[in-house]
Amino acid sequence: MKRRTFSKTVTLVAALTFASTSVMLADLYSPGPNTTDLQGQWIDATTSPPGGPPVYGTPGAADDVDLQGFDITASGGTVRSIYNVGNLTVTGMASTQQASEFTLRGSGTLNIDHVGPNIGFAVVSGHLKASGAADFVGVSSGGVVTAATCKGGSFEGGSSLTLTGTGGTGGSANFFSASSLTAKAGLRDFSFTLNSASLAHIASYTVSTSGSVYINDAGSALTVDQVYSINSGNLNIAGGGSATITGPMLLSGGQVSLVGSGSKLNVTLNIQINGGDLQMSNGGIGTVPELQLPHGHASVRDAGSVLKVDKFTIGGDPNNAPATVDVAAAGEIQKAGGAESKITVTNNGVLNVQDNSSEVSAGELLIHGGTVNLNSFSEAKVTVGQVESGTQRGRLTISGGLLNALSFFVRDGSIVDVNNGGGLGSNFLSLAGQFSVSGGSIIAFKEVTVSSPSTLPGSQLHATDGGTIEIDSILKVYSGVVSVLSNGAIDIGVFKDVAAKEGEIRVHAGGALNDDGAVIGNVINVLNQGSISGTGTINGRLISSGRTGPGNSPGVLTVQGDFTQNSDGLLSMEIGGTDAGTGYDQLQVSGTATIAGSLQVRLMNGFTPTVGQTYRIVNAGSFSGGFSSITQPSQAGISVANDATGLTVTITSVVAGAPVISSATTVSATQGAAFSYQIAATNNPTSFGAMNLPDGLTVNQSTGVISGTPTKSGTYVVPIAANNTAGSGLADLIIEVAAASGVTPGLVANVSTRLPVGQDPNALFQGFIVQGPAGSTKKILVRALGPFLGAFGITDFLANPTLDIFDGSNTKVASNDNWKTTQVGGLITGDQFAEINASGLAPTNDLESAIIANLAPGQYTAVVHGSGNSVGTGLVDAFDISAVSPARLVNVGTRGLVQPGDGLLTAG
Repeated sequence: MKRRTFSKTVTLVAALTFASTSVMLADLYSPGPNTTDLQGQWIDATTSPPGGPPVYGTPGAADDVDLQGFDITASGGTVRSIYNVGNLTVTGMASTQQASEFTLRGSGTLNIDHVGPNIGFAVVSGHLKASGAADFVGVSSGGVVTAATCKGGSFEGGSSLTLTGTGGTGGSANFFSASSLTAKAGLRDFSFTLNSASLAHIASYTVSTSGSVYINDAGSALTVDQVYSINSGNLNIAGGGSATITGPMLLSGGQVSLVGSGSKLNVTLNIQINGGDLQMSNGGIGTVPELQLPHGHASVRDAGSVLKVDKFTIGGDPNNAPATVDVAAAGEIQKAGGAESKITVTNNGVLNVQDNSSEVSAGELLIHGGTVNLNSFSEAKVTVGQVESGTQRGRLTISGGLLNALSFFVRDGSIVDVNNGGGLGSNFLSLAGQFSVSGGSIIAFKEVTVSSPSTLPGSQLHATDGGTIEIDSILKVYSGVVSVLSNGAIDIGVFKDVAAKEGEIRVHAGGALNDDGAVIGNVINVLNQGSISGTGTINGRLISSGRTGPGNSPGVLTVQGDFTQNSDGLLSMEIGGTDAGTGYDQLQVSGTATIAGSLQVRLMNGFTPTVGQTYRIVNAGSFSGGFSSITQPSQAGISVANDATGLTVTITSVVAGAPVISSATTVSATQGAAFSYQIAATNNPTSFGAMNLPDGLTVNQSTGVISGTPTKSGTYVVPIAANNTAGSGLADLIIEVAAASGVTPGLVANVSTRLPVGQDPNALFQGFIVQGPAGSTKKILVRALGPFLGAFGITDFLANPTLDIFDGSNTKVASNDNWKTTQVGGLITGDQFAEINASGLAPTNDLESAIIANLAPGQYTAVVHGSGNSVGTGLVDAFDISAVSPARLVNVGTRGLVQPGDGLLTAG
């Protein structure tokens, strides 16, 4: 073939076609300056073309060649090499041959603005610049590639790829042997692999459809300057590789995995997981200041695997599957290095600390509606500075695991359950929820305070079924109940010398300690208006200025030590049979019993004693003192005598017992039809009563007949009473009023609760929930009654009740003290006297309270106090006075101090 040599710069504008199938085609070279040689018979272009030096142009000179419109059509031949040491620019490059590949050598730069769909490059040396919309496909074993996008490539031997675009949808690249990737505009839907100390530095990374990153060994590293966001795909860091994300990491799907010792992920800002999965195993380490996991999953498994985080929120999206974090097989969660660290397990969140020395460490652990499970039978533990369970009702379960904390708060009715040999240790426990210890488990505190949330049922601290509560110094019970049940124990002063324990249990006003197991302490101090009861053992000195009630009626309470009842104390004993412990209450004192204050004796379960029968209510090693007042049962007369070792009650007379309701307590009626019901009771009642009757019905207090014509349908709970000189028999009568033909039946008509009303926190609480569509309201009338109860034989009624209504955020929205005087404010915008008076539900006494309120859907609480901190039995009830409203009452709950006899909780 003839060689053509040009003596000046040449621009190719026409197509160049090679038809031969027997030669290698389209090798380009230049023998010297100002000339260009095109040869179709280049047999070996790896070193130099035949007949000339291996140069193309002169570096830096103005005689570089510009090939324009270079269209290669190779029918059967193979395009092979470009050897370049100058600056070669090719525009409009295309090929019709399948999988044509150019091998670029030399130290020069090849500039192309477009590559056809069938052309690839193998860059051995030199610099390939593919600008514009060019897609790079090929292998680089030592050169430099700059391209807008990359459809597929492999880089090794220290070669590099710089992408000026976003990588190209579906594009991918593999890097080996200290090669590198740079993406100045970030990457989108692009996959790449880093191997053998290869590096990648990108502005940002986004996967909306597909794309994965693999960092496979030590020395290989990824750096992302801004956001790392994936909806699918993977980030896999293994073998000691690392990734550093300067911006946030967002996982809306897909998976991030850190596998192997030294594999690291460092995120400077935060990680948010909304459905994705973050996994650390076999020594992988993740570090982030803040991690939010509304829904999705994270796991830390195996020794050496650590998640380092300062602020970790688990849960918060109730509309999706639970957010779950598993710490297992000696995995750990630790502080990341900030000034403070906090783990929050919130609504729909679950933290599982499972087995084999797994550990979670933080400054605070807050359980706000979520769940924490310690499930190990070995050494799983959570070590924190402060544990708080509250704002929403949370749950902490320790089943065989261990939780250590400097302080521990259980708030807003949250629940803690320690079982199966689990353990919990803390300096301080503040309990305003439920705490149960069972199954051989042990919890240990230096100090415990028990109180109750203002709008929820009372707090409960239980030790049962072999569970033990160990307290170093003091247990303070302000309200709620501390119960030592079967085989349970509370040990006060356990960490001090057994012979000189200094621990103390204090049961404050409104608090209750129920001991059916063993309570151990130097002093058990029941303060004024506190109470202690049960059938267990107290190992220590019992001092009471409150109520001491042996048994769970009946039963025996044993004091292994001295018992002192002060002048403001009350010993309450119940008699229901002839044998101590099974028939009547008894207090056993191994030491000295010193008595002052009051004695109350009641008959129980309808028991009628025999005149002359004796009951040994106190047995002591020695006895001194006497009662300043004695309250006898209404059904019998008694005498009380003391001797050197105790107290004996003798029956001196017997009277007829209080009535017991014997008539049916569920009856039916029909709206608009005549109705009649007879209250029947034993022991010759002399008067009767009924409250909250359906409209149209009245009660004859002399005969006990309820009669009339009901005007509204619905289900009504009507408290009824039968009275005589011995007391009152009480029951709830349910009247189901069916709707007349063609009339739509109503929903809940009214609810009521009767309880003793004390000072805070033993006020009477009635909570209710209104449900309905947006914009709807439920109009109700709420009453607080006291003097009204006198007609039913209740003599300790609350003389002047006050009423407050709180919304779900515990904000007071309405108040009243004396129903005829309206207190404008909140939900009350004007005088309500006329409307209450016309409702037919007005209180019968001016000192009683009432409020009419239009309530939007939500949670509310009605609270009854005694004016001036007075106490007594009160009633709170609520009436639906807007039956046609689409909103409705769906839940009702009550909290107060429940006492025996007339102090029982009566709800309707």
